[in-house]
Amino acid sequence: MCSMNALTNLDLRHVRYAVALADELHFGRAASRLDISEQTLSAQIRRLEDQLGTVLFIRDRRHVEVTKAGSIFVTTGRKLLVEANDMLMEISPQTDRLRIDVEMESLETPMLVSEEVFGAVDGELPEIREGHGLAATLPNLVAGDIDVTFGWLAPGERLPKGIAHRLIRRQPINLLLPVEHPLAGAAETPLAELRRFPVVVYAPREAVAWRAWQKALISAFGLQLGRRVDMHGQRAIARAVAASGSLALTRLVASPSVEVTLRPLVDPVPVLNWSMLWRSSEQARIDPFLAKLEHFLAERRWLDPPDRLWWSPDEGSPVRPPVTMSVLRTKERRSP
Repeated sequence: MCSMNALTNLDLRHVRYAVALADELHFGRAASRLDISEQTLSAQIRRLEDQLGTVLFIRDRRHVEVTKAGSIFVTTGRKLLVEANDMLMEISPQTDRLRIDVEMESLETPMLVSEEVFGAVDGELPEIREGHGLAATLPNLVAGDIDVTFGWLAPGERLPKGIAHRLIRRQPINLLLPVEHPLAGAAETPLAELRRFPVVVYAPREAVAWRAWQKALISAFGLQLGRRVDMHGQRAIARAVAASGSLALTRLVASPSVEVTLRPLVDPVPVLNWSMLWRSSEQARIDPFLAKLEHFLAERRWLDPPDRLWWSPDEGSPVRPPVTMSVLRTKERRSP
C-alpha cells in the first residue's frame, strides 16, 4: 500500500525513468534515452517500487512488461511531467520560442515539419512537446500553452473559435505485422487480405482522432476489429503486435523492432490527412514560416495523392487517380 509519505517524497526524476521504461520496454534503450547507465535505471526503478510498495514492471532476461499498477502510474506520471514543465515555463523568463506539440516524436510528419520548417530562428530552437493526441493538445492550443500542433481532422469536425489550420500531408498508412505472419512475405498487402485476420486498434487514450481513423477504415472495408491497446511508444506497440501475432495499422515509416515489419497497403491505399493547427491571433507570428512550409510541402510532394486507387475517411469512397497524358501515351504504346 502506498503511503502519503511516499507520495510527498516522490521524485520527478523517478517518474521520468518509469515513463521512459514503459515506452521502450527495454532497460538498455530506456537508459540510453535517459542518458544514464542501465544499472542505474534498474536500481532507481526498484527503489521507486520499494517506495510505492508495489511492482510497476515485471522483468526477466527476455522482456519487460508493465503491470496494472505500472500502467496507472505511467499514465498519471505523464500528466505530472507535463504539468511540471508547464509550471517551469510559466515562472521562467519569457522568450519568443515556439512551443510545438508533435503528438509523439516517433511520428515523421510533425517531427519533420518542426525541424525543417520551424527550425532554429535567431538561435532559438522550438520547444518540442508530446501530447499524444489532438484531443489532448487542442485545449492547450486554445489556452495558449502551445503554439502549433498537428493531427487528423475528422470530416465535419468543428474546431474551437480562433483556431486556424492547413492540410500538410496525405500520408499512406502502412501495415505493422510480425515478421512470421503469413502476409509478411509479400512486398505489399491488398486491403482485402486483412479481412482474414483481426486488426488491433492501438493508440494512447489521448489519441482519439487516430483511433477514430483506424475504426473508420475497419468499418468501411469490413475488417475484423481486434482488441484495443492503449499504449505509448513505438517499441511498446511493436512488442504488443509481435506478442499477439496480430496486424495493426501504423503511421510509422520504419520498423521499430526486428520482431515486426512494415508493408504498404494497396487496393486502395489508405490515406491519413495531416493538418497543422495554430491560433489565428498568432497569425503574424506564424506567417513567416508558411512560405517555408509551402516550399517544404512542394519539395516532398506531401499533398500529392497516391498515383493508384486510394481511400480516406475524408473522401468516403475509394478515389482513382486522374489519367494523365503520360499514362495515356504509355497505354497507346502498349496497344497492338
